[in-house]
Amino acid sequence: AITTLAKPFELYLVRTVQRAIPMFSYDMKTWTAIPLLTSPELTGDQLEGYYLKNNTVVVLSKHTSIFALKSFTNL
Repeated sequence: AITTLAKPFELYLVRTVQRAIPMFSYDMKTWTAIPLLTSPELTGDQLEGYYLKNNTVVVLSKHTSIFALKSFTNL
């Protein structure tokens, strides 16, 4: 199975909860926060990142996994 890509793909997620955090998981049990990018592109050895475009979270990723916006009440 292909799990790492040479070039990033873009995934657009509409943020309906303002404090929702973009995250990824390989197993839907352990979630990892995706870092906010300073520009709309991955640099160096970054495998994932996101930036905001209006009310949309744009995730860039070079790996295949499960992506979601997770909302936590204790933020």
